[in-house]
Amino acid sequence: MYLAAGTVDLGRDHCLICTNGGIYPGEETAGVNGSPQGQVNYQLDATDHNDTYMNASLPFPNPDSIQEFSLTSSNFTAEYGNAGGAIVNIVTRSGTNALHGSAFEFLRNGNLNARQFFAPTQDTLKRNQFGGSVGGPIVKNKLFFFGTYQGTRLRQVPTGQVQFVPTEEQRRGDFSGYGKPVNDPLTGKAFPGNQVPADRLNPVSLYFLKYIPLPNGPGGQLTFPGTLIQQTENQFMNKIDYVVGKHQISGRYFFTDFSAPSEIPKQNLLSASSAGNQVRVQNISIIHTFTVTPTLLVNSTFGLNRQRGGSLSSAPFSYHDAGINILGPQDTPLKAPPRWALR
Repeated sequence: MYLAAGTVDLGRDHCLICTNGGIYPGEETAGVNGSPQGQVNYQLDATDHNDTYMNASLPFPNPDSIQEFSLTSSNFTAEYGNAGGAIVNIVTRSGTNALHGSAFEFLRNGNLNARQFFAPTQDTLKRNQFGGSVGGPIVKNKLFFFGTYQGTRLRQVPTGQVQFVPTEEQRRGDFSGYGKPVNDPLTGKAFPGNQVPADRLNPVSLYFLKYIPLPNGPGGQLTFPGTLIQQTENQFMNKIDYVVGKHQISGRYFFTDFSAPSEIPKQNLLSASSAGNQVRVQNISIIHTFTVTPTLLVNSTFGLNRQRGGSLSSAPFSYHDAGINILGPQDTPLKAPPRWALR
């Protein structure tokens, strides 16, 4: 799509996708001929394939299942709506009288890579993407099937994360080694000996510090590994085509599920990740084509999209657990409610 003239990827910085939970990873943010994000209408087998939250694309089947692709950026016919920038049409493959199949495996593993010059170790990314497709006849010249599957597994532990945290003395209110006077915010005068009284330490801050390790480097530096990143995706599609006389009926079901469980870092709050997400998309398309005469064609389509899921919190405690008296969820650990839509 991005090879077409006038088409650019607006990226996550120009849209609201990254600020919303329950968004399927990889949704496209294209702009065509100057149109903003959300002005591209995606169609899969002549039925709607758009995320109604963001008006971006829903995930598509793997490339082995795609038969045709087209992008129309002007002179839309009356059958299209929803967006004024462009229309993206994708048609999935169908079975034929001959049995055909394919299989693929894509592997990326840091153990097979050379270490970067400045990196202490090899990268930890492990990514597997695998699947296949098969199609053929059920009843020769009349009834055909096609099916495809793709699985993706990703594992990674980010290394070399660096933050600066209070020392053990500073957590007790002892700033005698700070080198500069620490002033009392109530009087404006320096605390004697740069010692903050214990009863003046904020209890919420002390609660947070229970989940933040002590520094392991000079000047309060803390070097630590990030939270384990785990992503699992499974998608499959099956399609049936029936041809009899002047009628052709095609039915297709597409299912894809993405899961990135949230890791709750009880030992180090600084390694918490906001990438926890779980989304499932299901799509049904039914098309009936009736050739009444050589010059009269009746085409009927039915499509159903169902998208549900939500972002997952990695907080090991809630606001109220920390002693913060504000309106918010009170369960422990903090969890975001799932968000779903039936279309």
